[in-house]
Amino acid sequence: AASAKPAEARRTGAYLPIRYVWPLDAGDRNVLQSNFLSETSAREALERARDTGLPALSSKVMLDQGSDREPEAVVALFVPVFGSGADVTTVAKRQAAISGYVYALFRIEGLMHGIVGEISDVRLRVFDGAPGHIAGLLFDSAPGRVASTRPPEFLAKLGLPLPGREWT
Repeated sequence: AASAKPAEARRTGAYLPIRYVWPLDAGDRNVLQSNFLSETSAREALERARDTGLPALSSKVMLDQGSDREPEAVVALFVPVFGSGADVTTVAKRQAAISGYVYALFRIEGLMHGIVGEISDVRLRVFDGAPGHIAGLLFDSAPGRVASTRPPEFLAKLGLPLPGREWT
């Protein structure tokens, strides 16, 4: 869970600390010091969740887990929490009534390997947005494989609509 008002972050230096992590292992202790508002993609998703009152998925965020571990690619799903009995019928009222967020972090590598398992004969790449833009690459089942100069025999591009994003 996290709490703060993201629109105020740029004006007042507010931050949105991560207050609870479950399950908490040794590698996640540094996550408790993270500030979602310092990451543009997370801040955009937080603001979208707050303004719409609906869950919002961030684009890729590189989560720094401390000096002994490499940053890890994650996406965060944010669900806004408003004050009890608050009027949330307009964007301005939702912005005034936000009290925090419930979120889930999904580690891209773990998520994809959990969904598809080990892949050997097929190359699977997942992009945030349209395929081909390397910054939008979320997952590659064969990251070291050099792309062939000839087109693949079989190719499928599928869109997966998610809350506020589309993966291809």
